[in-house]
Amino acid sequence: MSSKIQLIRVLRNNIKQALWQRQFDEAAKLLDRLKQEDPLAGETRCFELEYLVAVKRSEDALALAEQLLELFPDSARVQFLAGRVYYQRKDYAKAVDCFSESQRIARRWDSQRWLGKTYTQMGRFEDAEAPLHELAPRHDIVNLDLAWLYERMGSIDRAIACMDAYLQKHPSADHAIAKRKRLFANAQDPETLKADVDMLVELDEEIPPELLDAYIKGLLETGESRTARRFILERLDAFDDKTAVSLGWICYHRQAFDLAMALFLKALPSSLSNVKFLSSLETSARHCNRVDDLLACYETHAPTSKNLYGRSQKLRALVGRGGPNGDGDKK
Repeated sequence: MSSKIQLIRVLRNNIKQALWQRQFDEAAKLLDRLKQEDPLAGETRCFELEYLVAVKRSEDALALAEQLLELFPDSARVQFLAGRVYYQRKDYAKAVDCFSESQRIARRWDSQRWLGKTYTQMGRFEDAEAPLHELAPRHDIVNLDLAWLYERMGSIDRAIACMDAYLQKHPSADHAIAKRKRLFANAQDPETLKADVDMLVELDEEIPPELLDAYIKGLLETGESRTARRFILERLDAFDDKTAVSLGWICYHRQAFDLAMALFLKALPSSLSNVKFLSSLETSARHCNRVDDLLACYETHAPTSKNLYGRSQKLRALVGRGGPNGDGDKK
């Protein structure tokens, strides 16, 4: 074996390991070296696409994915990675096509898993359950996907069972522990949950995030929006960004747009490039007639986040504002 072929093999293995360990700076350096040594190989370009997906460079990933689909339509790996790109961009119909084609070309457990995840996102729960259920006994991580599926279906007990199956093998997985706690909190009836939180408040104890989410959700779904509003606004300054965003989504999906607006604004500095977050914040602002307040916030952050200039212009056009001060055509 020549030294160059050996070097290429080592670089590929090291890139794979760096991506797996989420060492993206190291992966980028190794990828640059591989592109110098083997620039035209399909394997090199697949690693580049995998890297772009991992670091969420969505536009670059889409351009490369479409190019590779033209060049290597019969590659199961290309189809799989392209599916990941479309999934990341929420183009779930195209993601399903790619994952299905990857499966047709060569049976891959990962493409089967992502096919199930995509069906879950599309609300096609029966289609999602079969491929995920088949994989779960052999791949522990799929239990997390099944838990999300069953939560979407409203079957909290089955979701908790999937989390328990995962935690049996990975008892120290913090993210799984937190999710199980959240699921358990959601499984409690609203009155019991409210009594638990009220007791913690009375004792001046910290409320666990998973209990807090379920508590606010329960208040909004049982017509106690006034209690939810008072509770959130009294504690808004104390919430960290993660808590504010989590509660913001709960309020947003239950059309409590004034609360969603307040919570999202609290977390805005840490979410300036999150397109979904910004779009939902703008929707909330329109619903509660606070577009001018949001435009003022955008103006503050725009010097360091140039994307906000374009978003401000679109938002003004959408609500009939003509200039920075919302004066239309007035001089």
